[in-house]
Amino acid sequence: MAYKISSVHLILVVLLSFSLLVSIFNNKHSLNRIWG
Repeated sequence: MAYKISSVHLILVVLLSFSLLVSIFNNKHSLNRIWG
């Protein structure tokens, strides 16, 4: 049970970090378009 919970927690952390990176990349891209 603890292993399943920890694996789910790890997946959630990975998804959160990935979404954060994507949002940062999108912000940089939109800023480049504005400055471009």
